[in-house]
Amino acid sequence: MLASALFALLPILAVMVNATPVRVNKRFTGVRIESGADVGLCLAPAAFVGGAVVSAIPCEHAPLWDINNGAGSVLLTASNGSLALDGGPNAGAYAEVTIEINAPGAPNQK
Repeated sequence: MLASALFALLPILAVMVNATPVRVNKRFTGVRIESGADVGLCLAPAAFVGGAVVSAIPCEHAPLWDINNGAGSVLLTASNGSLALDGGPNAGAYAEVTIEINAPGAPNQK
């Protein structure tokens, strides 16, 4: 029985061994971030200045963001990397999210 199970897996293992590596995107440039709770609404700051509160607006009016999964940063595209999505010191459920001056490595901007 074990031998027949292993024999059945051989074609799958052969494909896995010969699989071509796939490049994983670690950055997304100029994308909108859609709300997980409200389909059709995307993240947008109230203004393009540090300290502006981020809320959800219809996606067709939302600004674009640059996301770097490796560094964990989410930057406002129109700010040329100077403004970042910031969870604030009280990050958690229902916490107010703002945009702040980009501070690479800041824990509340990851």
